[in-house]
Amino acid sequence: MAPALANRGHDVHVLSSAAGQSSSDYQEDGISIHRRPTIRIKGLYRLSGRRGLMASRMLAGVSAFIHSRRLKVPYDVIEYPEWGAEGWMFALLRQTPTVAHLHTPTFIIYRYNDASASDVRGASRFERISVSRADAVSAPSQMVANDVASEGWTERRTIRVIPYPVDWRRWRGGPKASETDPVVQFSGRLEMRKAPEILMNAIGILRRDLPQVTGCFVGAYMPGSKGTPLISWASSYNLEGCSFIGHVPRSDLPAIVQRCRVFAQPSLYENYSVAALEAMACGRPVVVTSKSGVAGFVARAGAGQVVPAEDPQALADALRPFLTNPDHAAEVGARAQSAVMHELDGTRIAELRESLYAEAIRAHGSKRSVSATELSSS
Repeated sequence: MAPALANRGHDVHVLSSAAGQSSSDYQEDGISIHRRPTIRIKGLYRLSGRRGLMASRMLAGVSAFIHSRRLKVPYDVIEYPEWGAEGWMFALLRQTPTVAHLHTPTFIIYRYNDASASDVRGASRFERISVSRADAVSAPSQMVANDVASEGWTERRTIRVIPYPVDWRRWRGGPKASETDPVVQFSGRLEMRKAPEILMNAIGILRRDLPQVTGCFVGAYMPGSKGTPLISWASSYNLEGCSFIGHVPRSDLPAIVQRCRVFAQPSLYENYSVAALEAMACGRPVVVTSKSGVAGFVARAGAGQVVPAEDPQALADALRPFLTNPDHAAEVGARAQSAVMHELDGTRIAELRESLYAEAIRAHGSKRSVSATELSSS
């Protein structure tokens, strides 16, 4: 998003605060990027659970606020994701117009990961502050907007649904889907929420009568025996025909995706799959679950198939036509690419975000006016 805004003449600053990170400032794609270490508060993590979720959220907000103030940049608006609660102090103090952008809240992520309930609740309180007290709230999908609204975080305010842009120019080129081998691509961390074992088992089903079908898994994972991924949460999974590349730089991803015929995202919950959209930009059909925020977009565009989560057979059935008919894969992939180019172009999405920022600035001014009136009358 930031390069698209910079191309429209905005002075865009991106602040990253992470533990162990060295301080640096540089320009990239017209954006000012500031990297800083997390500020240390002695003894803070003793207040939190084993994973330290609550403490990390508290510290993230303090660090982002302090580093932002030290930069001395006269921001017109500050945007932050709710996940990590980096914006809770900005939202609480209300010194600058704020926009909270929904990513995937902790209370959703830890439905599928191990963490103590009290630690999740503590972390979620800080994330809720960053959302409920923001001047405007956006989400890339209606799915996550509905989930957050159902928790009462937005107090009946409207959540603006604005999809992520895709730099489709980076992903074009390479062979058409019809010119590739019958390879299914997965991109993302090999973790419980993304359910890679469902795709592994679907590939095993397909290989019973299509032995040439293979799966390529790209993303970080904890290795088990013989370098294969350790998937402790799954009772069984099939590694036959599956290869694992591990983490790769983003600059290498287009060439890897262009080697596949179809992309699969079997997630149990996926706010808005950028990986699937980038595969579409490559001209690849995609198969996603109904628990993905891009499911509606895929269905409307005729860009692939939507299947139930946790159903290897349904996933295999949806992948089969693309793997057995290269021309069909190319035809659907072309529709997918066209949809991304026309609907998710950075310039178009930047215009939508500009209107959101203007909305936040107006709302902030109204709140300050009300506060001033209340103060004068007290």
